[in-house]
Amino acid sequence: MSGTHAHTVPYVAQTQYTPQLPPVTSSGVLGWLKENLFSSWLNSLLTILSLLFIAWVLPGILDWALFKSVWHANSLTECREKIQAIHGEGATGACWAVIRERYNQLLYGFYPDALQWRPNTAFVLLIVAVAPVLFRTMRPLVWAMGAVLLAYLVTSVARGDIADMLVPPVFVALAAAAIAFVFGSAEQRPRWFVFSLIYPVIAYFLLWGGLVL
Repeated sequence: MSGTHAHTVPYVAQTQYTPQLPPVTSSGVLGWLKENLFSSWLNSLLTILSLLFIAWVLPGILDWALFKSVWHANSLTECREKIQAIHGEGATGACWAVIRERYNQLLYGFYPDALQWRPNTAFVLLIVAVAPVLFRTMRPLVWAMGAVLLAYLVTSVARGDIADMLVPPVFVALAAAAIAFVFGSAEQRPRWFVFSLIYPVIAYFLLWGGLVL
């Protein structure tokens, strides 16, 4: 075969072409849509029917849940009166005032108010424990903790009590985000698995009320 050359063998390229980008329809968003939602006539039909169903249902849900909702009321009767006073007789909408008033009980049940930092801390540490299982590096933990802190800030502002931000879970989230940012490389990831393994014990003692005063 040492004497074989491109000009003596059929179908052997003699010119080197510059690599080209893949077609737009096979990569990126369009490629994902084609592969996952329109890969066959059946998938295409189901996708179109699903979009039509969403377009039919979503306006009514948004109208009920957002545009005709009430956030401030002392009773369900007052909610209904406010909705009908604004949007007319027979109008209906969501009464989120009960959620705003009872969110603490819905989240914690009868857990003592003074000790609610325990389940909050257990939730923050749950994110830390799950992160190395889901991601190649720990850097996404920084974004997760940022989202948790932002949500906590928004709820604190809504309640009118910014002092709620000065609680142990906030400092735990800040510390976890800082540690993940500095020591969150792929090489360090196996060490985080140690915390994932011992987290169930930590969560149990936090929620049960042991060890930490």
